[in-house]
This record gives sequence, C-alpha cells and structure tokens, in this order.
Amino acid sequence: MLKNLLLLAASTLVALLAAEIGIRQEWIPVPERVESSGWWKELWLRRGKGPVPKAFVQLDPELGWLPTANLDGLELQGGLIGTNSVNIRGQREFPLERTGAARIVAIGDSFTFGQCVDDADTFPEQLADRLDAEVLNLGVMGYGFSQALRRLELHGLRYRPDWVILGFFRSDVARTPLFFRDYGKPRYLLADDGGVTLDVAGLPVKTPEEYRAAWPPRLLNYAIVARDAWFPQRRKAHARELTERVVRRMRDQTEAIGARFAVVYLPRAKALGRKQAIGYKPLREFCEGPDGIACISPLRRIERELAGEDAAAHFRCHYSPRVNAIVADEIAEYLRTESPDLFGGRGGGPR
Repeated sequence: MLKNLLLLAASTLVALLAAEIGIRQEWIPVPERVESSGWWKELWLRRGKGPVPKAFVQLDPELGWLPTANLDGLELQGGLIGTNSVNIRGQREFPLERTGAARIVAIGDSFTFGQCVDDADTFPEQLADRLDAEVLNLGVMGYGFSQALRRLELHGLRYRPDWVILGFFRSDVARTPLFFRDYGKPRYLLADDGGVTLDVAGLPVKTPEEYRAAWPPRLLNYAIVARDAWFPQRRKAHARELTERVVRRMRDQTEAIGARFAVVYLPRAKALGRKQAIGYKPLREFCEGPDGIACISPLRRIERELAGEDAAAHFRCHYSPRVNAIVADEIAEYLRTESPDLFGGRGGGPR
C-alpha cells in the first residue's frame, strides 16, 4: 500500500514537473482567453504584453501603472497626450489647495482618460469648459474599478473635490476582482461587513523582474484559468457583487469629505437603440435600488445627436471627439441641475 502511494506521489510529481517545463519552454500553448488573472499573467510572461515601462506608461507599486508624468503631445492611437507632473491627463497643474473654482474629479478607465483623442477632446476636459470648473482627469488606460477606487483614495480625494464622477464601462466589471490584468494590480476583497477590504498581500505590486522569477510555478496560472473557466457564472456573480461594493465605497468615501458622487454610464456602440437608457442591467438595478447611486446616462443624447450618421464610426477607437462632447453635455446638464450654486442651474435633469 505504502509503495503504491509513493509511486503515485512520484509519478504525480514527475507529471507536474514535466508540465511546468513544457509551459516554461512554451511547448504548451496559452489557453483560450478567459477573463482570469492566470490567463493575463501567463500571456504577460510569454509576450511582455500590457503595461511595462514605455513612453506613455510608468509602473507604480500602489496602483500597478499610471500614465507617464509630464508628457507633452505624445502621439498614441491618433490622439496627442499630455500629462502633468502628478500623472493627471492634460498639462494643467492643480494645487491641493482650493482655488475658488468648482472642482470635479473624474475617475475611470481609458474611456475617461480619453484614449484616441487629444487632451482637449476628452469628456473631462470638455466638461471643464462647459462648467468653467476645474476637472481633474484621473482616468487610466486598462483600469478596473478596484484600481479606480485605489487611485481615488490615494490621489483624487486629496484635492477636496465638490463632485466625483466615475466613468462606468461594463468591461471594467470583469477586471475588478483580478490581481493581474495587463500587469499586476491592487485589488479589493469582499468583507464580512458588507464592504470591501484592500488585499494588502498584493502590495506593493511586484517589479517585472520579480514577476519573471522562478516562484510561484507557472503551472499555477493554468490552475487559476481552469477554475475561472469551469465556474463562469460564479466568477461573473462575484465580479458584479465586488463592483457594486467598490462603487458604493467610492460614494461613501466621497461623501465623507463633504463631496457628491455620481456614475456616468459609458455605452458601447451596440447599446444604441436599446430600450433602456442604461444598457447594462446590473448597473441599472444598482442605480434604481433602495440605496442606489446617482447615475447619468448620455445614451439617448448620443442617439439623438448621431441620428442619420454612421454612428459606429464614432466608436471605432474608444469615443470620437464628438461622442466625448455629448457625454460632457449630459454630465454638465446633470450637475447644473443638482448643484446650481456651483454651476449655475439651467437645463433639464438626468435621463
């Protein structure tokens, strides 16, 4: 009996070692894509995909990555990118002390950042023009809601904004639970008290050299992919619940400093023409719930203003300047209604 157990253990160890060697030699292919930390990490180890130090991105031990500071008209996907000295989109510097102007912090992913358009054409910058306000664009390419929350807590709230606007793009939901997507990242975990807690075990985010080190075995990436692929509904439900709690924490942290919080739904092209103004059902239910978050949807305005045009052309590389302008119009109308003392109330309310 003991001999058989030892033989089984030895053969299992040999099989695992052979699989590990096969992965490291790239004889075993990367699995079919799954929104899994294991899939993204294995892809990065093989191909160097995602945020590594480049002209437009710098690594950060607390956030994973940030736009490189002090960019001056760097061309990327048809847009000219500028950043200030603290990694905020646009070259304007914002003092921590209030200047007397109304102040808004915009947080989110590449749609908020304004990928594919110039600084002046992002919706946060166009919002600043419409409201004659300071709008700090803290959006970052590739972020999920966990990183957005972390950046808000570390950077955004220090500026004592009057409003925080979260750009909500539905793909970010699946990113939120991951500890690796494009590169290592902080994440939040579900807490027993109904909130979230920062996973400090993942901080500081490792350097590329540390990620390429021998431990842990690369076979673990495949095990994580298998788990996430075999239980997709559980994975999606977990991502939705975590996202809801993360967004609620953004709201609570914002209100704790006396500011107000709203989510702006950023639709995909395929959402045009749908019955609901918020085309992503979990967000719609979240906004309409008993403890719902204030939500803004520019979908109907986009449909009206692009009627008769090739609307899909405005979504080929994130949002065109025109769609960014429409999003800014919708947010500006909402804020004027909700805070007339700050923005001079005029126009209708949210749709």
